[in-house]
Amino acid sequence: VFLPGWRGCASALALSGPQRCGGTTLEGWDLAGRFDEAEVDAIFVVAQLAFLERDGSPGRFSEEGRFRAWLDELRASLELPEPASITLAAHSAGFETALAILARGAVEVRSVVLFDALYRGFQPFADWAAAAPGRRLISLHTGGGRTASQSAMLARRARQALGADAVSVDPESPADAALAHRVVVARSPVRHGDVPARHLAELSRVLLGGGRR
Repeated sequence: VFLPGWRGCASALALSGPQRCGGTTLEGWDLAGRFDEAEVDAIFVVAQLAFLERDGSPGRFSEEGRFRAWLDELRASLELPEPASITLAAHSAGFETALAILARGAVEVRSVVLFDALYRGFQPFADWAAAAPGRRLISLHTGGGRTASQSAMLARRARQALGADAVSVDPESPADAALAHRVVVARSPVRHGDVPARHLAELSRVLLGGGRR
């Protein structure tokens, strides 16, 4: 489940080419295409949060069990079985919704990927990863600002909770590091808005494809 940041429009995030979003046209990010490149047996969903607003709040996902109810409604409409696992992928201000889902979503989330999204909350994210052995957490940042400093604090907290061997910091390949480490903190070589498209396929192969590279 992809959780967008400010001014999100689900169709523009998922699809390629010009997309109508309300009264404006936005160029598509083609994240669904990037996800398809991973060739994994999984469903990619872009959650529509605050539509075209400078707002990162989780809305009704802050309610106890609301994310579970949303997933159940989605599954029923598409006639899908219960998922084997759930991965949250948050970009930018989408971290707020990720935190709300982890705290009150009433589902077991196996993996969280933060695409230059760790503006705050390093401790609850680290504590979530440490609370169960099968969980994995990846935080990508662009090398400066709050996401970089919070990611550094996340790495320190995760090392305290899990041990140094469980955490990889600044690996050459975040996807390769995720094969052997429960928490990965890495710098992305692209600008903020391009981080999801740059890393979505490679990380999906690892997190959702049974480690296949």
